[in-house]
Amino acid sequence: MSSTILSIIVPVYKTEPYLDACVKSIMAQTLQDWEMILVDDGSPDRCPEMCDEYAANDGRIYVIHQENGGLSKARNQGINRAKGNYIAFVDSDDDIAPDTYKGNIEFMEAHPDVDVVQFPAKRIGWGDQFYHEPDKYYRGRKELILNNYKDAPIDNTVCMKIFRRELFDTVRFREGHVHEDKTFILEMLQHIQALYISSIGCYNYYRRENSIQTTDSYSKTSDWIDTEVATLKNLYEYPETKREWIGRWMYNVRWLMNLQLKHNDWDVLPLLECLKRQMPAFDNNAKAKDLFWYCFIKVFGMRCFHRIYLNLLHV
Repeated sequence: MSSTILSIIVPVYKTEPYLDACVKSIMAQTLQDWEMILVDDGSPDRCPEMCDEYAANDGRIYVIHQENGGLSKARNQGINRAKGNYIAFVDSDDDIAPDTYKGNIEFMEAHPDVDVVQFPAKRIGWGDQFYHEPDKYYRGRKELILNNYKDAPIDNTVCMKIFRRELFDTVRFREGHVHEDKTFILEMLQHIQALYISSIGCYNYYRRENSIQTTDSYSKTSDWIDTEVATLKNLYEYPETKREWIGRWMYNVRWLMNLQLKHNDWDVLPLLECLKRQMPAFDNNAKAKDLFWYCFIKVFGMRCFHRIYLNLLHV
């Protein structure tokens, strides 16, 4: 076993105004046995110098400097360097309550069957929403996947979780893509035995203007469809969600069409065809509007739907 209990990985890129609060919130943790790995992802501001200063003043802080490669690559580099028995992630423009890690690590030490602990989070800038689920175990692939779907308690954010180190021998972040959290969580749920929802601590997740979460791009949309296809594949395995299959599928179809109207230079037809290959089974319990377009696409194809739907919305 490592002599370090927890590795905290912090990718850093263009967050100079927020980095100090982030680092200080980690240093203020009641858990003292940690290492912080600051991964400077080629940040063009003062962040690289700030990272070096933190490391010079605290022997538990390490810095990796790399050319800009994106959040997933930075996290994977941090994982490669991590020595802790457990791994957690903090984004460098967020911060974390001081009691977050100690009690949750103690719980995981006492419960070796639990691979992941999820703790509360506050999303600041989204109406200051506080996400706090009742303490509960979730075990087995089916229970884990169904409780990650829709508004269920298992959240798709990695920063509000602590993971056992061994998980990363199998699962890593997909590099060169956005929506890396959801993709990672979807894969993670295939490989763990148990996840525990904890009421200890709080991750403060801030909405920043012009961040990757608040801007549109075609590549971002394409990545989202990839994650939705993976989600749909999982859901189609379980009859418990069958009544929602067509509605969920058509939601994504209409979402793409609305983006096409918003961005005239985009061509979402290839993404629609990707969804078409993951079409759900017929279910006459679906909403009438969803069922009409579902049957239209089934009979006439996605290209015809794309043309007709655009003409209707442009009228």
